[in-house]
Amino acid sequence: MLENAITEMLRLPEIAQYHRGVYDSVIPDDSEFPAVSYQIISDKPVLSIDNTGPRKAVIQINCVDKMRSDDDSYFADEQAFFLAKAIRTQWSSLRGVFSDIKIAGVQEQGTHPKLNSDTDTYHQIQDFTIQYEE
Repeated sequence: MLENAITEMLRLPEIAQYHRGVYDSVIPDDSEFPAVSYQIISDKPVLSIDNTGPRKAVIQINCVDKMRSDDDSYFADEQAFFLAKAIRTQWSSLRGVFSDIKIAGVQEQGTHPKLNSDTDTYHQIQDFTIQYEE
Protein backbone atom coordinates (compact mmCIF):
# COMPACT_ATOMS: atom_id res chain seq x y z
CA MET A 1 0.00 0.00 0.00
CA LEU A 2 1.16 3.48 -0.84
CA GLU A 3 0.29 4.70 2.68
CA ASN A 4 2.87 2.34 4.21
CA ALA A 5 5.51 3.47 1.72
CA ILE A 6 4.86 7.15 2.50
CA THR A 7 5.11 6.46 6.24
CA GLU A 8 8.40 4.63 5.72
CA MET A 9 9.71 7.47 3.54
CA LEU A 10 8.83 10.02 6.25
CA ARG A 11 10.64 7.90 8.85
CA LEU A 12 13.98 7.96 7.06
CA PRO A 13 16.61 8.97 9.66
CA GLU A 14 17.43 12.22 7.82
CA ILE A 15 13.78 13.27 8.20
CA ALA A 16 12.83 11.56 11.47
CA GLN A 17 15.36 13.63 13.42
CA TYR A 18 13.08 16.64 12.84
CA HIS A 19 9.73 15.20 13.98
CA ARG A 20 8.13 13.19 16.78
CA GLY A 21 5.52 11.31 14.75
CA VAL A 22 3.97 10.50 11.37
CA TYR A 23 0.18 10.49 11.01
CA ASP A 24 -2.32 9.70 8.28
CA SER A 25 -4.42 12.84 7.55
CA VAL A 26 -4.92 14.32 11.02
CA ILE A 27 -2.43 14.89 13.82
CA PRO A 28 -4.10 13.99 17.14
CA ASP A 29 -4.42 16.80 19.71
CA ASP A 30 -2.32 14.93 22.28
CA SER A 31 0.62 14.43 19.89
CA GLU A 32 4.17 15.54 20.52
CA PHE A 33 5.41 18.26 18.17
CA PRO A 34 6.87 18.82 15.67
CA ALA A 35 4.87 16.23 13.75
CA VAL A 36 4.08 15.40 10.15
CA SER A 37 0.91 14.14 8.49
CA TYR A 38 0.15 13.10 4.95
CA GLN A 39 -2.92 12.81 2.78
CA ILE A 40 -3.26 11.13 -0.60
CA ILE A 41 -5.12 13.59 -2.83
CA SER A 42 -5.23 11.39 -5.94
CA ASP A 43 -3.76 8.08 -7.08
CA LYS A 44 -4.20 7.18 -10.73
CA PRO A 45 -2.58 4.86 -13.23
CA VAL A 46 -0.45 6.45 -15.91
CA LEU A 47 -2.40 5.89 -19.09
CA SER A 48 -1.80 2.44 -20.52
CA ILE A 49 -4.01 0.10 -22.49
CA ASP A 50 -4.27 -2.53 -19.78
CA ASN A 51 -3.80 -0.29 -16.66
CA THR A 52 -0.83 -2.38 -15.52
CA GLY A 53 1.80 0.33 -15.85
CA PRO A 54 3.14 2.84 -13.36
CA ARG A 55 0.96 5.02 -11.17
CA LYS A 56 1.07 8.68 -10.25
CA ALA A 57 -0.10 9.89 -6.85
CA VAL A 58 -0.50 13.45 -5.62
CA ILE A 59 0.06 13.72 -1.89
CA GLN A 60 0.03 16.55 0.61
CA ILE A 61 2.49 16.64 3.49
CA ASN A 62 1.72 18.83 6.51
CA CYS A 63 4.72 19.71 8.72
CA VAL A 64 3.42 21.13 12.00
CA ASP A 65 4.91 22.60 15.15
CA LYS A 66 3.05 24.09 18.09
CA MET A 67 3.92 27.27 19.95
CA ARG A 68 4.76 26.48 23.54
CA SER A 69 4.57 30.07 24.82
CA ASP A 70 3.69 33.56 23.58
CA ASP A 71 7.30 34.30 22.61
CA ASP A 72 7.75 30.98 20.80
CA SER A 73 6.25 31.90 17.43
CA TYR A 74 9.56 32.18 15.59
CA PHE A 75 10.87 28.89 16.97
CA ALA A 76 7.72 26.96 16.04
CA ASP A 77 7.76 28.36 12.51
CA GLU A 78 11.45 27.51 12.19
CA GLN A 79 10.92 23.88 13.28
CA ALA A 80 8.13 23.35 10.74
CA PHE A 81 10.35 24.92 8.09
CA PHE A 82 13.34 22.66 8.88
CA LEU A 83 11.12 19.57 8.81
CA ALA A 84 9.71 20.58 5.40
CA LYS A 85 13.21 21.30 4.12
CA ALA A 86 14.45 17.87 5.24
CA ILE A 87 11.57 16.18 3.39
CA ARG A 88 12.17 18.26 0.26
CA THR A 89 15.91 17.51 0.32
CA GLN A 90 15.59 13.76 0.89
CA TRP A 91 12.66 13.17 -1.43
CA SER A 92 14.14 15.12 -4.37
CA SER A 93 16.48 12.23 -5.17
CA LEU A 94 14.48 9.41 -3.60
CA ARG A 95 14.26 6.15 -5.52
CA GLY A 96 13.89 2.58 -4.37
CA VAL A 97 11.54 0.12 -2.72
CA PHE A 98 9.56 1.16 0.35
CA SER A 99 7.03 -1.27 1.86
CA ASP A 100 7.05 -3.33 -1.36
CA ILE A 101 6.28 -0.24 -3.49
CA LYS A 102 8.87 0.73 -6.11
CA ILE A 103 9.27 4.52 -6.02
CA ALA A 104 10.47 5.78 -9.41
CA GLY A 105 10.56 9.47 -8.54
CA VAL A 106 9.15 12.30 -6.44
CA GLN A 107 8.55 15.88 -7.58
CA GLU A 108 7.64 18.75 -5.31
CA GLN A 109 4.78 20.87 -6.62
CA GLY A 110 4.95 23.64 -4.01
CA THR A 111 5.08 24.65 -0.35
CA HIS A 112 2.56 26.84 1.46
CA PRO A 113 3.23 28.24 4.97
CA LYS A 114 0.23 28.66 7.25
CA LEU A 115 -0.45 29.87 10.80
CA ASN A 116 -3.45 28.49 12.65
CA SER A 117 -4.04 30.95 15.49
CA ASP A 118 -6.89 28.84 16.92
CA THR A 119 -4.51 25.97 17.73
CA ASP A 120 -1.27 28.01 17.94
CA THR A 121 0.33 25.85 15.27
CA TYR A 122 2.57 26.65 12.33
CA HIS A 123 2.31 24.58 9.17
CA GLN A 124 4.48 24.05 6.12
CA ILE A 125 2.15 22.33 3.65
CA GLN A 126 3.90 20.60 0.75
CA ASP A 127 2.41 19.07 -2.39
CA PHE A 128 4.27 16.21 -4.08
CA THR A 129 3.74 13.92 -7.05
CA ILE A 130 5.02 10.37 -6.57
CA GLN A 131 5.55 8.04 -9.51
CA TYR A 132 5.56 4.39 -8.46
CA GLU A 133 4.82 0.78 -9.32
CA GLU A 134 3.11 -1.78 -7.12
